[in-house]
Amino acid sequence: LDSDEKTMADEDPLGVLLKQGPMASSSVTRIDGRDRPQPEDLLKGPKNAAPAAPTSTTPRSEQQEYASMERDVALFFADRPINAQPPLQRPKVSEMPENEETIKILMNDGRYRLAIRVANLLLDTTDIKEIETRSRLRGHLASSFFRLGEFKQAKELLNSSRNDTSSRDLDPFNTQLLRCELAHYLGDNDETVRALCQLSERTAHQKTGENEENQRRTRVISGKIVDYLVLGGKLELALGMLHEGYSENKTSEPDPQKTLKESKIYFKMGQLEKAREALESYSKLKFADQDQVIILRSMLLAAEDKFKESMEILTPLIEKTNYQAVDAVNNFSVCALYTNQIDTAIKSLEEAIRSNPFIALNMTLVRNLVALYDLCTMSDEKAVMRKIVDRYAPDGVSEECRRLGLW
Repeated sequence: LDSDEKTMADEDPLGVLLKQGPMASSSVTRIDGRDRPQPEDLLKGPKNAAPAAPTSTTPRSEQQEYASMERDVALFFADRPINAQPPLQRPKVSEMPENEETIKILMNDGRYRLAIRVANLLLDTTDIKEIETRSRLRGHLASSFFRLGEFKQAKELLNSSRNDTSSRDLDPFNTQLLRCELAHYLGDNDETVRALCQLSERTAHQKTGENEENQRRTRVISGKIVDYLVLGGKLELALGMLHEGYSENKTSEPDPQKTLKESKIYFKMGQLEKAREALESYSKLKFADQDQVIILRSMLLAAEDKFKESMEILTPLIEKTNYQAVDAVNNFSVCALYTNQIDTAIKSLEEAIRSNPFIALNMTLVRNLVALYDLCTMSDEKAVMRKIVDRYAPDGVSEECRRLGLW
C-alpha cells in the first residue's frame, strides 16, 4: 500500500463495522452520544491535566492513585450504553458503599482489571477494619482473577485469606463456591465435585435461622455438582445426581432448572427424543425462559442435520431482540455455515456486534467470527476485529484471545 493509503484496521474499528451492512444506521446502540476514547487517549489522561512531575521512580501517593482510578472509573461509566439497566451514575471513589457497588458493576461488565485496582486500593486503606467487609473485598478480587483466567492467583488470594482464622467463617457464599470450583480449572475436576459435596453437607446442617436461604444455597450447590459432573464426562452420574439433588426439594412446584438441565444432559448423551420431551415439559412451566426454549429446539434440529429448519425458528428471536440474543446468533451462524451460506454466517455475527458490542463480544462469538475470517482470508476484517475486542470486550475475552493465539 502507498504510505498515504489506510487499511480498514487503521480506522476507528467500530466506525468501520458500522459502515457495513444494511442495518447499520438503525441497529446501533449509541454510547452516550459520543465515541469511546481511543486507548492512546486514555493513557494520556484528561486534556487539561497538569504535566507529570519528573519523579517517575517515586511511587504514586494514595491520593494520586485514587485520582487516577477515579478518572478511569468515570471514563468507564461515560462509555456505557444509554439503555443500560439499571441507570448508572458516576460513583464517588471516596466512600466505602459506593466503592463496593462500583466493583460489582465493573465486574458485571467484564472490567476485571479496573475492579481489581479499586478493590486493592480499598484493602490498602486503614479505615476499612471490618473483617466481613475485607472478606467480601478479597472475594471480589479472587473472582476477578478467576474471570481473567488467572486461577493460581485467585487460589493464592483465597488461601491467604483463609489463613486469617477470624475471617474463615465470614466468606460470602459466592466465595465459598469459588474455592470449590477453582480445582476444576487447575486440572482436578473430581476435587471440585468432592468440595462441592462437602459444602452442600455443611450448608444443609447450618442453624442460622434462615432455613429458606439454606435450601436455596443447597439447590445452587446441587446444580453446580451436576454441571461439573457433566464437564467431567460423567453424564449418567450427573443425571442421577440431578434427580437425587432436586428430589429433596419439598415444594410441589416442579423446578424449571432441573428440567432444563435434564434436557441438556440427554442432548449431550445423544438421546434426542428424551431431550426433546424434557424441553417440552420445561416450556410449559411457569418460569420457563421461552427464548432458551427456542435456542434449544434449534440445537435439537441442528443435531438432526435440519439446519434450515433450525435457522427458521431462530430468525424471529434474533429479529425480536435486535441481534442481542447472542447464543441464538451464534447458532444461526453455525447453521448458515453448514448450509454453505458463509456470507450470511459472517454478517449475522457482525450484526450482533453492531447492535451492542458490550453484549455480543463473548468468547464463542469471537472465536466463530475469527475462524470465518481465517476461512475467507479476510485479514483486514480480522485486524479490525482485534481492535474491537480490545476496546469493547470483557477483559477475560481479550486475554483469552491472546492465550489461544487467535490473532
